[in-house]
Amino acid sequence: MTVKDLIIQELDRVPEDRLPELLEMIRQLNAGSVSRKERFTSALQDSLKENAELYTRLADA
Repeated sequence: MTVKDLIIQELDRVPEDRLPELLEMIRQLNAGSVSRKERFTSALQDSLKENAELYTRLADA
């Protein structure tokens, strides 16, 4: 089995809701090295989406 075959096999096990995140990772790999600033910005945006309610409560406190 090739590495590509193994990746495809693992891809079939990824939950549907995680596929957009995986797609972004693959695109970043294909685009070459991602700058530290871009990684930070991406992580911050993900955190804002995932924790919007928490951040709103903290801001209102």
